[in-house]
Amino acid sequence: MVLSPRTKSICLAITGVFVLGALYLLLDRRGGEALLPTGEIREFEELSAPAGVPKFSDFPVKEKSSGIAAELKFGADPRLAQYADAIEKEAALGANFAGHFSLVALPCGTGCDMIAVVDLRDGMVHMVNLIAEFGLKFSPDSSLLILNPATKEVPLSARNTGPSSLPTYYNWQENKFVFVYHQERD
Repeated sequence: MVLSPRTKSICLAITGVFVLGALYLLLDRRGGEALLPTGEIREFEELSAPAGVPKFSDFPVKEKSSGIAAELKFGADPRLAQYADAIEKEAALGANFAGHFSLVALPCGTGCDMIAVVDLRDGMVHMVNLIAEFGLKFSPDSSLLILNPATKEVPLSARNTGPSSLPTYYNWQENKFVFVYHQERD
């Protein structure tokens, strides 16, 4: 069968769309990352985020650790004793946040997570006064925390609760979270 140049172009365009779609699904199943032509790996959410929304790459960390704390220091917060086992198990996995910290989401009811942050250099456990209704997003290479991130499963437009359920961005500085940005509904 002989195809006209126009038909060949259409077939190639359709094939390209299918290949790109399959690549998108493959990368999405890998954890939502995309390999850019520059060789940089970025999350899909970062690529499609509105202008002005903080990105993990805006808050890089310099100091990284692959070790774990020998002994955790829980301090005086009475809530920490209740969650000691969960905090120890998560901290034993190593750094998952801001280079040398282990961020631990602690359940506090349906649709509720409290946060503890363990400094793996000295074992100090910090209980943070933030509550997440729709989860957390963070990175071992960044000091940025996203409380209630937008997800494909629960987009902002589907949230019918108040402003506390919308994405809020914090930067971890000197053992506390500092407010950076609050995202409004789509």
